[in-house]
Amino acid sequence: MKVVKIHAVQSIALQSLLNATRARYSELRRAAGVESDIFKFHIKKLQLQHYVIKAEDGLYELTAEGKEYASNLDMRGTEIAQPRSSMLMIVRYGKRIIGHRRDREPYNQFWGIASAPLLRGVPAVISAHREFEKQVGISAEFRVHGVFRVIDKDERGKILEDKLFSVMVADVDKMSEPHSWYGGFSQWMDVDDLLSKKRLFPTTRATLEMIERGETFREQICVYRDDEY
Repeated sequence: MKVVKIHAVQSIALQSLLNATRARYSELRRAAGVESDIFKFHIKKLQLQHYVIKAEDGLYELTAEGKEYASNLDMRGTEIAQPRSSMLMIVRYGKRIIGHRRDREPYNQFWGIASAPLLRGVPAVISAHREFEKQVGISAEFRVHGVFRVIDKDERGKILEDKLFSVMVADVDKMSEPHSWYGGFSQWMDVDDLLSKKRLFPTTRATLEMIERGETFREQICVYRDDEY
């Protein structure tokens, strides 16, 4: 994950407005400790990015976007790296399950469970319904089972990905045929057939165990070789 860092002057201005809510130009400049022409450049840049606005009374304040952005910065102005919100979508018909093969990088040709980003501002059950139907072509009513945090690393210990999965489960009353799509291949299969795949996401077995045991939270570190990621 790329770590984003903004200029120290801009970071100080944002942090000052988080604490003070509204402030004068002179107050923000003094906090930054730079000359007026330098500060003017940076405050203008924050305005152009729609993080800061100047109100009619001349005071500066954060926009809603600015509040969200500033809240994700540490004191050095570096954006705090956070897990990516995603979903694992388990769809079952009796003892059969939809298995999913990923046909794109990274993790190309790995088998597992269909996954998708958790849509911003959309409830998890609706996100799962939309994304599964888009990927697989099957309409399913999901429920939230729990949360699975997965940290993927390479053999040297470098973090590849950090994901916070909402584990979504749906039971359907018929085995509709999955459709093909550009990012992967899906099919109905016995659980044992899925788990026997040579190139299998380690989280697949763990997710199914979570559901079987009634666990609502699990955390796991998975290690991948360079040729697997």
